[in-house]
Amino acid sequence: MNPTKLFSVISKHAENKLYKIPNKIFKNKSELKNILIYPEFHEEKQLAEFLNKLAWYLPNYGEYKIEIIAKGFDVKNTLYKIPDHQYKFLDEELLSHLKIRDSKENISSLTTDLILVWDKKEMKKLPFKLVAISKIVDPNFYSHTESSNFRELFFETLNKEQTTDLQSLYKRNFTNLLKENNKNRVTVFATGPSIDKAFNMDFENSFNIICNSIVKNDRLLEQIKPRIITFGDPVYHFSSNKYSTIFRNHVLKTVEKYNSYVVVPETAAPLLLRHYPELENYIIGVPKGNGINFPTMDKFYVNYSSNILTLFMLPFAASISDRIDIIGVDGREKKEKNFWKHSSSVQFDELTGTIEQAHPSFFRDRLYTEYYKRHVKYLGDIINFGEEKGKSFKTLTKSNISLLNNRREK
Repeated sequence: MNPTKLFSVISKHAENKLYKIPNKIFKNKSELKNILIYPEFHEEKQLAEFLNKLAWYLPNYGEYKIEIIAKGFDVKNTLYKIPDHQYKFLDEELLSHLKIRDSKENISSLTTDLILVWDKKEMKKLPFKLVAISKIVDPNFYSHTESSNFRELFFETLNKEQTTDLQSLYKRNFTNLLKENNKNRVTVFATGPSIDKAFNMDFENSFNIICNSIVKNDRLLEQIKPRIITFGDPVYHFSSNKYSTIFRNHVLKTVEKYNSYVVVPETAAPLLLRHYPELENYIIGVPKGNGINFPTMDKFYVNYSSNILTLFMLPFAASISDRIDIIGVDGREKKEKNFWKHSSSVQFDELTGTIEQAHPSFFRDRLYTEYYKRHVKYLGDIINFGEEKGKSFKTLTKSNISLLNNRREK
């Protein structure tokens, strides 16, 4: 099915179904009442892109007074100015909740709970007392600051009761996941070029964990029948850009077909659940803890890292089985300019440009060689930690990471 058509079908399905737990969780307002967007907008296209992002990242916008500084044009025109790299989330309902503030007004006298700063250069003009309640969401600022702050925005608006209810939901789903495991091994599937070799292997007797855009490949999914889908990247998976939106459509389709569980960071899970309440019985938002940990009900957390393999895939695999097989972790060749190669069969290559346009600093400020060194070292730490606990790690395909290649299945 066409991804855009799929999105509309699933959204309509969600609207017609009663999901008691998410409705209960999200019905109460948090302490956050007033949000100011700063600084002033001078162009409709700037405002359109920002408000479209806000419609995605803050789905409970109707509970707040949202103020913008944008004198001189009709904000309703922003509905027609959303850039091509963004999927459209903005509608007239959000626009009706906006209060337009006069740019000449002295902002030092403002009473607000949160300031979203979309242009960091203007932050120096803010009175000191307002800096403490500011969150930078400037896509041209440093690295993943904007995308991560936006991804966690909805989570930070929840009150303690809502957060506690969500944690109970995640643990309930985690318990159900553990109960259904009747396999003698776990296989984790990454997105390197060698993932294509999976078509020549048998995974019927394996509990299978996939990541990221593997959900694109219907043929591979049918062979794997994934029990867990893991992802967590702020620009590839939790953004309003077209890549991220199409990716989530495929996640929903995969969950619907295979009843797969969805494992994501705790700070991103509420955003996903609010937009897609049909994930109620499948989503597992995992808290951040200190030190390497294979999650259990008593110690339900992971040590956060910047790679999905070490963040969720291996920790959850080691929680489920003592035998962990790995495929598609090819590592990085010396001549690589970016992170590493991916198989085109599990990437939305034609949509990658929409990420770069929406979040330019995410790629601009990356030191790929340093990132890779840290990744390989931490991967070794996790494997050593697991082997000390009697876990066995084997790679089914050749890897440029020597510590994996030394554990290659013969």
